[in-house]
Amino acid sequence: MKKMPQLLIILLASIVLSHCAFSGNNSWDSQVSGPLGMPEETRNLVQKLITNSKKAGNKTGLTITYPFDGTVFPPEIAAPVIVWQDAGSASKHWLIIVEFRSRLSPIYALVDKQHWMPDQTIWEIIKANSVHGAAKITVCGFDNKHAGNITAKNSISILTSKDRVDAAIFYRQVQLPFKVGKKNFKKIKWRLGDISAYEKPAVVMENLDVCASCHLFSKDGTLISMEMNYKDDSGAHFITPVAENIELSGKDFMTWNDFPKPELLPKTRGLFAKISPTENTW
Repeated sequence: MKKMPQLLIILLASIVLSHCAFSGNNSWDSQVSGPLGMPEETRNLVQKLITNSKKAGNKTGLTITYPFDGTVFPPEIAAPVIVWQDAGSASKHWLIIVEFRSRLSPIYALVDKQHWMPDQTIWEIIKANSVHGAAKITVCGFDNKHAGNITAKNSISILTSKDRVDAAIFYRQVQLPFKVGKKNFKKIKWRLGDISAYEKPAVVMENLDVCASCHLFSKDGTLISMEMNYKDDSGAHFITPVAENIELSGKDFMTWNDFPKPELLPKTRGLFAKISPTENTW
């Protein structure tokens, strides 16, 4: 048998049903991602795998590790990387089948690694057709020695929410293990990203000499507040307007240690604080 191509092949298959879904007599049209199209031998193999996958139940040894079964994705999120672990040594390639409750034809992917990231066009199709009903993602492992033989199989279901996130995410990237990271503040990076972006989130703050941790924004996004160890005060907290470039001075800081408290209590830190929604009260 001719060796399977190493390129990722995406198939948008239009299944014509004679009696019931995925019967033995299916005809399909494919849209191939490769410039040379899909060889007839590969088309025949995929069709045989599709047929056999309907007969085979889930087999032990293959676990889809991401996303989790029942995951609900925001509607604007970029495509995830679907990852699985196939413990069996027989599997050399994998066929991914994405099925919908609607009449839209399934999506197929053929890969030679234990992960698959749908391209943007495919992912938008998956999201659009998993709002009112779950999309079922099935991964089938197979080998080269026995054409069409399913060696491993498992499935999960995902949904797409109607509710958008509609906000960027500002987060701290800490070197692991954490006990090492907290001793190397300069290696901590602060990133700002949009869940709809396919690019890596940009680094917006780094090379700090002091600890900076709990942070928040005002509801309208015009103010940022962050706990920062200013002048060796672990209770120090700055509040300042959001800008492309932010410069801090002493007037931007307040400290939780200024608030009255019994003398027996230790120095205070402002964990999980929030900015007042009332204008000019900060």
